[in-house]
Amino acid sequence: MEARKPPTGFIVDQSTNTIKPIFDPFPQEDIDQLVNERLNICKKCDNYLEENPTRSICKLCGCSLIFKVRLVYPFDQDGKAFNLIYPEGKRSYICRLKKW
Repeated sequence: MEARKPPTGFIVDQSTNTIKPIFDPFPQEDIDQLVNERLNICKKCDNYLEENPTRSICKLCGCSLIFKVRLVYPFDQDGKAFNLIYPEGKRSYICRLKKW
């Protein structure tokens, strides 16, 4: 059995309302820029908690932000990241406050 690399991103198939993985190369510079933008947004939020330089969490959802801001998600029409579309069309956003 051949091991597969993890997806580099996702696209939304509007016809089936599903999220499909893509495996295209994703430039490291783009990822670094996205990580910095997301982390800066989080640091300005009242729910941001930095326990030490290598561990920061969101008090709202409890997620490790160092990990969460590095993942690639599909974006809605407003540029907000989400990871799930419910059957009725509602989306589950990565940032519950839809800040990024």
